[in-house]
Amino acid sequence: MFDEYIVFPKLNAYISVRGFRIQEIARILNISRSCLYNKLHGLAPFTLDEAIKLKEVLRANIPIEILFKPGKFPKY
Repeated sequence: MFDEYIVFPKLNAYISVRGFRIQEIARILNISRSCLYNKLHGLAPFTLDEAIKLKEVLRANIPIEILFKPGKFPKY
């Protein structure tokens, strides 16, 4: 559907490139899959602790401000 958007494109890219599934990320953050979905789509905020943990787990070599920079792109 074209009306859905990825709010954190870099974060989603790192999750995909590193081979993580949404269920795994939710488990790592100790939250439900639906809670993670809401966070990834901008319906709920990430906590600072969650953001730091994700940056470490994903081995993201970019600043946290860039990793969590919002953007909207069509989701196919």
